[in-house]
Amino acid sequence: MSNSIRDNLDKETAISEIRLLLYSDYEHKKSFIVVEGEDDCRFFKGKLNEDVDIVESFSGKHGVLEIISEINDDRVIGIRDKDCDPVTEHQRMFYYDYSCLEVMMIMNDMTWQSLCYQFYDGELSIDELRSKIFYDLKWLTLFRKLNSEREWGIRFDGFSYSNAWNENKCFFDNELGFIKLKNINADKQEERLFQCKTDVDGHLAYFDNDDLPFFTQGHDFINYFKCICDGGKGINIKTIGQVLRGAYRLDDFEESQLYERLTNYSANTGVRLLRMNQSRTFV
Repeated sequence: MSNSIRDNLDKETAISEIRLLLYSDYEHKKSFIVVEGEDDCRFFKGKLNEDVDIVESFSGKHGVLEIISEINDDRVIGIRDKDCDPVTEHQRMFYYDYSCLEVMMIMNDMTWQSLCYQFYDGELSIDELRSKIFYDLKWLTLFRKLNSEREWGIRFDGFSYSNAWNENKCFFDNELGFIKLKNINADKQEERLFQCKTDVDGHLAYFDNDDLPFFTQGHDFINYFKCICDGGKGINIKTIGQVLRGAYRLDDFEESQLYERLTNYSANTGVRLLRMNQSRTFV
């Protein structure tokens, strides 16, 4: 089925299924885009050629690379977030603009405006709000970045933004955030954790604010946006994601760097990936 979501597959099953479908495609029309998760699958619905199938990775972004590396075929590409990881130099690996899918959409002004109109009732302008969220998350973003680059091995799974949210002052409290990280990493020496924090604090002033959209995790941004907008309303994270994807129009995608790179790839390989009735064409 065109643009189908093939999920819950392990590595070998996913690779075997793709190979089987490629082998049986005598006209060489079929192609596959491997993505990280369900949100990515939903994002690409309606944006792809009818002969493109979406494959959900068996293990997030790392699984994307594993699958396309195992299948040496121009008709199989991967699209994933950059986050704070080094960019993999693979001709069939593509990345969203900025750090990830969510931030690519958030950095589109009309999309961000629509999201704010739906959820935000505060006094800041929408541009000020976006800048505030990136800036308030700067410490956490830098912590993630250095953790990846220096292989500290600090876990962020289960990090609760509500536990680091200072409701009275309406900002992300770095000290409360560090307490939460200590609890998550209770098996690590506390002295080592404090040394990592000291390194992060020391680099904070040198981390250019203009670079924040290229490193901030989308889930961090969305969760923090929820903290700001919630005010006891019980806003659901999934609802925010749905509104964000719905506000990001096909025309917006056509203006992205990702769209341009996919278009160039199609022109160079003859593999049709994007919908033919869009405003740009390729051969």
